[in-house]
Amino acid sequence: MKQKPLLYILFLFALNNSTIESTSLTLYNDGTGYVNQTIKAELPIGEFIDWKLDNLAASLEATSVRLFSASNDSFKIHEQNFEYDLVNKSKILEKYLGKEIKFAITNISTGRITNKKGLLLSNVGEGVYKIDNEIYIGAPGRIILPDLPDGLAIMPSLKWKISNSKKTKQDLQLSYLMSGTPWSSDYSLNVNDGSLVGWVTLNNNSGTSFRDSNINLVAGEINRARQPVENLRMQKVYAEADSVQSEALFEYHMYTLPNKTDLPDKSIKQVKFVSSNSIALQRKYTIENHGYSYQNINKIPVKVSVEFSNSDENGLGVPLPKGLIRMFATDSSGNNQFVGEDRVSHTPKNETISLNAGEAFDIVSDFKELSTRNLEGNKTEKKYQLSIRNRKDVDIVVSYKARLWGDVQIKPSDMFKNTGNSWYESEITIKSNQEITLDYTVVFNN
Repeated sequence: MKQKPLLYILFLFALNNSTIESTSLTLYNDGTGYVNQTIKAELPIGEFIDWKLDNLAASLEATSVRLFSASNDSFKIHEQNFEYDLVNKSKILEKYLGKEIKFAITNISTGRITNKKGLLLSNVGEGVYKIDNEIYIGAPGRIILPDLPDGLAIMPSLKWKISNSKKTKQDLQLSYLMSGTPWSSDYSLNVNDGSLVGWVTLNNNSGTSFRDSNINLVAGEINRARQPVENLRMQKVYAEADSVQSEALFEYHMYTLPNKTDLPDKSIKQVKFVSSNSIALQRKYTIENHGYSYQNINKIPVKVSVEFSNSDENGLGVPLPKGLIRMFATDSSGNNQFVGEDRVSHTPKNETISLNAGEAFDIVSDFKELSTRNLEGNKTEKKYQLSIRNRKDVDIVVSYKARLWGDVQIKPSDMFKNTGNSWYESEITIKSNQEITLDYTVVFNN
């Protein structure tokens, strides 16, 4: 049987003669975390007695705490307090304002240490002290305090006033919401061989560590009545999951990591949760004209996108959480090179993912307005010309999209397809090293 590390054993005994039997964490994209723990505890017997739990998340939402015993009808909670005013230098000195404290002053020449008493007048900045009727800006030596002031906690803790008549150890169920535990998704896609690897990144800045825990991840935009806590700098840990399971949860999707894991405080853990080596990718070239109307020649960039279906045929077919997809291409030496990145939203099964990779280098487009004239009936006629040059070694298909506002007629009428929201699209096949010119006329009904 595998032995628990000493640190883990000490962690358990710190819980007021209690042990954490199991921990389940549910983490949300916005930083919310939901903790469910089973705690085996030997409770004191009596009425309205104090009982305490330590090693809790400093970001715990006190009003969300629920503690109950499923096996003990005599267990009752009368009062609950969450102590999170943790010890630090400023808070300790604040409790000694106007009081006498001691200084250990070292003589620079002799190295001799002399203890002196003085009065703490201010703890702002370097502090202000009165010693032997003189005022010191900054402490003249190490500050020595007689005791830790009341009201400060070494670690976050919950205190209850309880009633209990059962002497034996019992299982308590503890649950609460916390903040500072967001998770996100990152993907790496090779645009040559269609291989995709997805990682989830778990952040823990909750103020406590979780060990040997079951972890669930909920993808979706839940509504909270507050802003999430920002993350601090953390250490990074990598892990690889055997098979992440997905299931529907209300209007969201939940992913369950297959193995229990540790999530130390102020850490980032990355877990691989999806991979495929056989994605059929489609490369698309698009020119978007957002209503340009210029007499001079204007170059319109040709955008490159990579599309694929989140389907079983592509080795996926699972709800993919939103995240960043980084794209790589393999060069002639067999090395992967970064070629672009794009963010994707939560994508259900069998939906298409379209990634903007950047702008094409070897495809050039020029656009200009050839003429404009007013017609009868408050109409305006404009003639346009688009030229596209394909300098690649392969034939391509370019999608030209023009945004034409209002009531319009396009000539020739079969050149464009109305795709909605004032967008009109035409697909153009261009052979290698060929230039194509597209002339069309638009009549605007003003």
